[in-house]
This record gives sequence, structure tokens and C-alpha cells, in this order.
Amino acid sequence: MNQKKAKQRQAYDYLYYVIRAAVLLSVVFLFIPSLNPARISEMINKNLSLFTSGISYSTLTNGFGRAFKKGWVSQESFMLDCAGAIVMCVGIASGVAAACMSLGNIRLKKLGNIFSLISGVVMTAGIVMISTAYKQISASEKVDKIEPMLPKSVTIMTAFAVILIVSSVVAILLLKKQKSEKKFEMETKYALFLMLMPFLALVAVFSYLPLWG
Repeated sequence: MNQKKAKQRQAYDYLYYVIRAAVLLSVVFLFIPSLNPARISEMINKNLSLFTSGISYSTLTNGFGRAFKKGWVSQESFMLDCAGAIVMCVGIASGVAAACMSLGNIRLKKLGNIFSLISGVVMTAGIVMISTAYKQISASEKVDKIEPMLPKSVTIMTAFAVILIVSSVVAILLLKKQKSEKKFEMETKYALFLMLMPFLALVAVFSYLPLWG
């Protein structure tokens, strides 16, 4: 029995390592401009990240004034692209919450599995929206002016989303028979580490990431 429980715990650990790795890489894609899946045209600023694409429609469409006036492309396509970026940001945020919860007890892990599943589904929805926006601008009569492109990061983010969905479903099934504690609890060392993470993230994004250019 003890060996069986040990193997089950190992299986949980491996699953959560996979989930955390997928979430961590998704967060990297959120702030690195060269990995922006929402950059569906060569005309979009190369220094624009996925996060900025979601929170600033004007920055996303900067330089498209003439294209909109001439009717080469519709604003609705870029609104869809922006909405897709927002949805992906929400999905990644849900994944971060799930990764944090995976450090807690069984009850917290079960809740984290639901957040992880939601993260994968929401990210997939965002990818579909961005891909649809790309198809719309690709149908433009002035393709040479719009220069549509579908970043390779779209495929990679799709893989992350699928990994989150599959891992979450497997984790939910494995933990289904496990008895949950009455309270949500987490070891102090993990709680303190998670309290430090926002500060480290802010320093990385606003102090070190700009050094990249």
C-alpha cells in the first residue's frame, strides 16, 4: 500500500511539474515581444508584447490608419485580435493561480486543477480568436500592403494549452478518490515564496526585460 501511495504521489508530482513548466513558459511568452502570438501582421510593432497587445488597442493598430481609411482591412479584425490577446492573458493568469495552488494540500490542489483546466480552455479560445483575425486580414485585396503573418508562437502556445488541458484532466481523475482536508492549507515556505514572486516578477519585467530592447 505504501509503495502504491508513493507511486501515486510521484505521478502527481510529475503532472504538476508539467503544469508549472507550461504556465511558466506561457508567462514568458506574455512579455517577450518576439514571442507575441498576436502579431498577425508585419506592420505591427516588433517591440509589442502579448500583454501590451491586449491592454492597448491603439498601440496594436498604430500605423494602420491609412489601411483602415482605404478599406484594405477592417478594424473589427484587429479588435478580434486584441480581444484574443486579452483572453490569452486571462487564461495565463488562471494558469498562474493554478500553479500556485498546486503547492498546497489536496483540497487546494483539486481547486488548482479546475483553474488549470480553465486556463487551457481559455487560452485555446484566445488562440482561435487570433487565428480568425489572421485569416480575415489575409483575405484583404492589398495583402502586400498589410503583410499578414501567423507567428510560430501560436503553435507553441496551442501546445501549452493542450498540455494544460490534458494534465489537468489526468490530475482531476487521479485526485478524485483522494480525501480532501477541511481547509485550504499550504506549507509556510511555499506561502512565503509566493508572496515574494510578485516583487520578483515586477523587477524582471520593468527592470531587466527592457535591457533586451
